[in-house]
Amino acid sequence: MPAWAQPVVEWLGLTPIAKINPAGRMGMAGGLLGKSNVPSRFAAYVAKRVDRRQAWRLIVGHCDAPGDGGALLAALRSRLYVREGWLVETGSAIGAHAGPGALVVSLQPLD
Repeated sequence: MPAWAQPVVEWLGLTPIAKINPAGRMGMAGGLLGKSNVPSRFAAYVAKRVDRRQAWRLIVGHCDAPGDGGALLAALRSRLYVREGWLVETGSAIGAHAGPGALVVSLQPLD
């Protein structure tokens, strides 16, 4: 998120969502209004943007938030056809940039 946008995002109470594009660059993809029930609402956001009939390999990463990560994993399992799914702690690079409480979703289509 650009430095100038952070005060606006915090003032509005938004939970920002970033996405890595096909070229490998990260950018802002949207946001969720408010801080309540974020895992379930994030799962709904993701599920709207992928093929629900596709079988998926899913990894949910969390930054010192195993409860929210587990809730996100469960919510995605209930919305998508997940054949393989894991909950993991993120690495230090994501933790340093996104901060505590950040959640990451990685999906890989399976044949």
